[in-house]
Amino acid sequence: MLTGIINEDRHHLSLVQRHGWQGTEEGRHTGDIADEPENKPSA
Repeated sequence: MLTGIINEDRHHLSLVQRHGWQGTEEGRHTGDIADEPENKPSA
């Protein structure tokens, strides 16, 4: 189970790198729930 979480984390990291987001709030927020960090509540 823990490995699944780690793999999911790595997958999200690869998404962030592929989209060129640098970790800024403006860059991170796309309005696409699938691209949002899981711990971020959807508005």
